[in-house]
Amino acid sequence: MESAESDGQAAFLKGKVLGKLNRTHYMTAAHQMENLQAHWASEANQEELSRLKALSSYLDKPLPKSEQHVIADQITGTLVGGFRATQAQRTVPGEWLVYGHWDNQNYYMDLAANNELADQRGLYERLLAGCPEFDICFAHWV
Repeated sequence: MESAESDGQAAFLKGKVLGKLNRTHYMTAAHQMENLQAHWASEANQEELSRLKALSSYLDKPLPKSEQHVIADQITGTLVGGFRATQAQRTVPGEWLVYGHWDNQNYYMDLAANNELADQRGLYERLLAGCPEFDICFAHWV
């Protein structure tokens, strides 16, 4: 697996093949359910999950609007808190947006799954085939 140096957002891919390509984390709403399941599957978060289930059970009961809003806010806060905790641990699911940098411009090429980073040559060939107009990002170090 390749390692990466990160400045918090973007990271350089390393290796003989991918050289100086960059990557940054990319996530869509489709990844959210995976994130939530991973967070609350953890033994350490079972108390938080129980609280979330208890709060959710109130939504099935007839309550005044003001109480519904308070409970909805608490549920939202718990969900967002779970996401932020996962994000802080740097285990948020998603993909990598791979791009090259040339002449003070970023050239966005494609998305790559984590497991694709292990096959440098395969990813390189896919990126070059899919983005032949960005050959300048490859030319000087491969």
